[in-house]
Amino acid sequence: MKKLNILIVSAFIAGFALMTIELIATRLMAPYVGSSIYTWTSVIGVILLGMAVGNYAGGVYIDRKKSHRSLAMLFIAASVATFFIPLFSYFSPIVALSGLSMSMTTILLAFLLFFIPAVFFGTLYPGILKLHLQTIDATGIRSGQISAAWSLGSIAGTFLTGFYFIGYIGSVTTILLMALLVLTNAMVLARIKKTTIGLIGLLFSIVGMMTYAMYLFADVRGVVFAAESEYYKIRIIDRELGDRGRVRMLLLDTDSHSVEGVEGQHLGTYPEIYPIFGAIHERMQDMLVIGGGSYDLSKKLADFYKGADVTTVEIDPKVQRVADEYFQLNDYPVRQRVGDGRNFLRQTDRRYDLIFSDAYNSFISVPWHMATKEFFEEAKARLNEGGVFAVNFSSVRKGAGEEFFKSMEKTFGLVFENYYVFAFGADAYDAQNIVLVGVNTKIPIGVQELRTKILRGENGAFLAKRSIDRSMTDEDTIILTDTYAPVERLMSPLMNEYFARNMAFYYGMVLAQ
Repeated sequence: MKKLNILIVSAFIAGFALMTIELIATRLMAPYVGSSIYTWTSVIGVILLGMAVGNYAGGVYIDRKKSHRSLAMLFIAASVATFFIPLFSYFSPIVALSGLSMSMTTILLAFLLFFIPAVFFGTLYPGILKLHLQTIDATGIRSGQISAAWSLGSIAGTFLTGFYFIGYIGSVTTILLMALLVLTNAMVLARIKKTTIGLIGLLFSIVGMMTYAMYLFADVRGVVFAAESEYYKIRIIDRELGDRGRVRMLLLDTDSHSVEGVEGQHLGTYPEIYPIFGAIHERMQDMLVIGGGSYDLSKKLADFYKGADVTTVEIDPKVQRVADEYFQLNDYPVRQRVGDGRNFLRQTDRRYDLIFSDAYNSFISVPWHMATKEFFEEAKARLNEGGVFAVNFSSVRKGAGEEFFKSMEKTFGLVFENYYVFAFGADAYDAQNIVLVGVNTKIPIGVQELRTKILRGENGAFLAKRSIDRSMTDEDTIILTDTYAPVERLMSPLMNEYFARNMAFYYGMVLAQ
């Protein structure tokens, strides 16, 4: 292969590997700090900083040592730095449990995992370009060739990572393959001494074995099931949860997404809200649940409202399969659909007696497009007369972070004149599940009348206590819309306050035997 062609191919491979690593970076970080705008911001910012440093350093280096062998050594350095990423990621809990704010934790973790690899990848571009520019007259076209090859590689890495690598071979395996790809390119660029190749092979073998040992310790030990999907790192664990007894937990990244009693015991969690809907609207026949998880709420609805048609939309097909296999979903008459809940609402022509939006993982990861006035309006348009729309989210009711709760309630109240608030937390200053329940009717039911009806139903005493009065909002409270929904900013005080505690609980559950 001609040297000029080798350089163009090298640019393609470098762009391909770097973009793959950048996209997978958020998946590697998500199990430790969640997947939020903070995660993406930290990864992109740190990698750009590393690239800037590498661009300058690489330019100085290649001016002094202008040879294909020198460029090959830069590829080797990038390969080695990449190969260490999965191993270092298993030490992320140390950073996650450091007690720093969420924003600082994500920045620090992104810096520790990806800054050095980004620096070495940054050195590659000026190195490739220097060797490719043989004459001043051809500067424009040769620069364009390298830039185009790098960009095309990035495009290929984007699509293959998003649509294939993460879902089919996993994040860690993909990172290791990128390291090997970059190393192979170095060997094609220039002859590498056998002793150097042997040392690199030995290093890769040791690091690979250490990574696998950490995988067995951190991902498999004491876990009923562990897998990675396009959306989450999925874990299922069985644990004793104090006086609640033995439970089975579905963990999606850092979120304790679903908790079910192994012996069917009541846990006092928000899915037990299901009896109140019959107290609001006598006809409960057609129901839609947005967000599956373990399908705890869907199963309770199907079991309580005999003969009802319950449809659940879950965005992650692997989570759906996990619910079938490990949470006995197949024992219940629940229709399963895979897709985005809001898109499903837009495409269906059915009307429902109940729509329950349960797509909120935790206060760390909020799907903002399902917290807006337009979404609530779309849900209301798909309700029967007297039908009920409920939305679950995590927040505090008072104190740091209450702005998100107030914005949600104010936005919700603009769409549903008649609505009720249920809080699954004793202390208004603690993070808790809050369920807003709106009714598609102009005939209101008084809060006290509703509480009386709830008291007469199943688990009535517990649920009646969960009913709280509406909060007072002011003119400064933000209305969440599709064009302006700053949920991360509104929730940042809550995130910073509870992030360390959430991480401690998560790792306590995962690492406990």
